[in-house]
Amino acid sequence: MRNAWVIARREYNHYFSTTVSYTVALTILIVLGAIFFLVLNQAIQSAFNGGGAAGATPAPDIKIIAEWFTIMLVLTVPALTMRLISDENRMGTLELLLTAPLQDWELIVGKWVGGLLFLLTILAVTLVYPIILNIYETPGTNLQWQVLSLILLSIGLIAMFWNLVVGQRIQALFILLAIWIVAIITAILLYKFTVPGIDWGLTLSIYLGLFLICAAFLAIGVGISSLFSNQVAAFIVTILAFVFLWWILGFVSEFVPGSTSSIFTYLDMGSHFNNNFIAGTINLSDIVYYLSIIALGLFGGTVAIESRRWS
Repeated sequence: MRNAWVIARREYNHYFSTTVSYTVALTILIVLGAIFFLVLNQAIQSAFNGGGAAGATPAPDIKIIAEWFTIMLVLTVPALTMRLISDENRMGTLELLLTAPLQDWELIVGKWVGGLLFLLTILAVTLVYPIILNIYETPGTNLQWQVLSLILLSIGLIAMFWNLVVGQRIQALFILLAIWIVAIITAILLYKFTVPGIDWGLTLSIYLGLFLICAAFLAIGVGISSLFSNQVAAFIVTILAFVFLWWILGFVSEFVPGSTSSIFTYLDMGSHFNNNFIAGTINLSDIVYYLSIIALGLFGGTVAIESRRWS
């Protein structure tokens, strides 16, 4: 397992030295920031206009942010995973790795963990959205604590990115872990003591679903990348697989009659998130589904590497 962690650290460091990674991160954050601004601006304008025809201003939430985040994952994760194994094969370094005292699964798991840590870094930045929404929804209610949490989150994010810039990636990982622990504990305490504001139970459910989706997409991407030596081919096949699993299966399930429709619905990755996690419902079957996708992707990648070793 130590070898897998060494590879994960190397991959995580490598993401911050490539243009593609920065482009993906900036694209995701810019799109989410624009959507968040539009949602918040619309809610503010509605409040100033008396809440619309119904006379009540609909409270904004992070559902639309989560929906757009998943769309961006479908479109951008292939760019992050296309080089993980295929580039090693193209440059001839895969043969060196195969001759090292390294098990096949450690190589795949290490690549997967490195990519997952990078996506979690991006996801950590989005924690600012529910805090701002909570301040907006209940102005003046525990405002000092909400502002303090926003300041602490900002300091944590600045410290994390500073460590990334100066090359201290391990320190940045520990700060990232601390940010998530503090955010989860804060959300649980707010939900436990029913502090007025956004639904923190829903927020926890959404972020759990986003974490599982990130892990599943990366596992699929790593598995597909291990089949190719060309990054472009790996990118195309990966994005086609994502589109098939996220949209096409759900589309087909609407036109297939009988029990077959439920099979397609269960295989549809989007339905597990859009029907349950984003509604605040955490079902064991949904968690098992994403864990199965992760295991299948990592197993497929391991088998592909093992076949190369013996070919």
